[in-house]
Amino acid sequence: MAISSSEQPAVDRVEVELDHEIESIEARIASLHQRRIIQAANIINSSSSQTILKRLRSAPKSLETEENNPLHSVASSNSQKQLAYNQECLYRVCSGVTTFKVKDPDPCSIDKGAVLGIRIEAFQSGRFIRPYYVFLNRHDPDSSAWRVHRHTVPPCIPLDSLADRYLPAPTRSGDLLKGPKQALPRFVKALRSHIVGYHNRITVIAHMRRAFGLSTNKEQGNGRKLVFSDISAADAEAKHVRLEWMDGRIGRAVISSKGKVVKCVVIGEEGRDRLTERAVLGGGGRIEVKAVKHEVPYEHGRTLYKPIHTPPLSPPLNRNTTFVLRTMSQIPHLLSPYVALPSEASLTLLTSVLGASTNWLVLRYLQSYLGQNLESLSISSETEDGETAKVLLVSFMRDFAFWKDGARKLGLDLDKLAAKKRFAFIDGLSELYLEPARSKAGASSAKVIRGNELENIHNTVKNTLKELEAGSGKVVLVIDQLDLLLSTSGDKLDTVALGDTLMDWRLSAHSTVLTLAADTPLAAGHDTPLETNHSALLLNLAHQADSVMSLRLLDTGTARDVSGVCRIMTGDTEGGGPTGQKTEARELLYFVGGDSAVKVFERGQ
Repeated sequence: MAISSSEQPAVDRVEVELDHEIESIEARIASLHQRRIIQAANIINSSSSQTILKRLRSAPKSLETEENNPLHSVASSNSQKQLAYNQECLYRVCSGVTTFKVKDPDPCSIDKGAVLGIRIEAFQSGRFIRPYYVFLNRHDPDSSAWRVHRHTVPPCIPLDSLADRYLPAPTRSGDLLKGPKQALPRFVKALRSHIVGYHNRITVIAHMRRAFGLSTNKEQGNGRKLVFSDISAADAEAKHVRLEWMDGRIGRAVISSKGKVVKCVVIGEEGRDRLTERAVLGGGGRIEVKAVKHEVPYEHGRTLYKPIHTPPLSPPLNRNTTFVLRTMSQIPHLLSPYVALPSEASLTLLTSVLGASTNWLVLRYLQSYLGQNLESLSISSETEDGETAKVLLVSFMRDFAFWKDGARKLGLDLDKLAAKKRFAFIDGLSELYLEPARSKAGASSAKVIRGNELENIHNTVKNTLKELEAGSGKVVLVIDQLDLLLSTSGDKLDTVALGDTLMDWRLSAHSTVLTLAADTPLAAGHDTPLETNHSALLLNLAHQADSVMSLRLLDTGTARDVSGVCRIMTGDTEGGGPTGQKTEARELLYFVGGDSAVKVFERGQ
């Protein structure tokens, strides 16, 4: 029963005053306690106190005992603790990497719970930030090899690859453990270089935004007319900077861990703006003193530049430190117009052959549609009308762990995106041909198609699309290897029924991206029912598609720096791109690195 305002008890003013007085006294006590700690540390660290303590320690025991001077042991103990604390602070400030021992409380832990803790210091904008920790334990009680147990390193730092390189795991041969020699100092050195370089880059980008009035603090702009509409990191590692001028020019700069611009491309309405590229690459290569175009781009035939001044970057670990630049983890700029959000009801067909998979291309579509924010400096994944893009990925060839691992290398956390209702995954491989009674629910939150009946598959995808359409946002349907259903269903499934199902899905989504195999026996052969059905499906979808991106191997054989050819063909319909403009048909070369990084370039480059 609610109590009316007239029935509420009156507030006792004396009680309120006593509460305020008690709070002020408690705050005063806490302040005095903190001040006492500081004063005690200053007294112990003073030269006179250290001289007295040194003389007392060297005095004979017969003259200086506990009974004669009861404060001797207390002062000596506090002095030893303060000296140890000062030494720890000195190591943390000067070295940047310190180690300590940790006891694992798990009773079943290896080596009786002995854990080696590594503390890595880093600072940003001239101030130390919260340190990063890496905890190592033994692979086996009989082995001296280390492995990563726990860590607080950001996901954009390649910790796993560094551990595989410098801390290789031993292999068991009978009762003996053999393996390559580990290099723990080199592992720590390389890890700290990546962490320091990462914070250097995001600090530089933040200062550039502040200098041009793009930060959240509006006073930083000083009322000056904006030159840039956006300056942001283009990837999770902040190794690529996206520059957008107010006049419509778009640039992409690659910066190293030392803050130097190593590559730059600026594109305007008339193509590449090489004059601005030379300006960005000038100035000794330092990005914090880059010369970028001012509000008045030209005056009497010459260009005006305005330098950006930011605080100096933190020094690298030492002069011999080697920084490895990864320039291929982002969406290649030649590929960006084709992986952008297409127009409504469009169909994009991706074809592959044996040895030239479309996995990396599908991941770039996910990166373009779901591009996550890097704190406040990232590229937005919103559409032109302000809506957020959502993705439903249906894979009949690969499970969720495969796509999750590939997306993680591009800075995408699919689990978090799924929790935000921006991403959904349907596993069409694991339990497609298992009986529902025998299927076991896994640890993944992805949906699983149980049963190979076309109606069941259609309902599962259709219901997931409806769930993802709740709220604002445009849903993009990405289907990986739909032709697997034709290959494994035999005579139970025909091309017409599968095409009708796909058309119904397309009507519920904003646009569709579809991958199919286009090997010569499947695309041109008619000897078996499988070849006939697959060829009919491929030809039908190719005619319906607004754009077709076909991947194949080189006609001249394999090459060390080229993985294959990407041929892009566009339809006759206008408005295939996200801006309503028709995209250009072209043929490009691509190279997929060992860490899933991709480089796309034209012939002759």
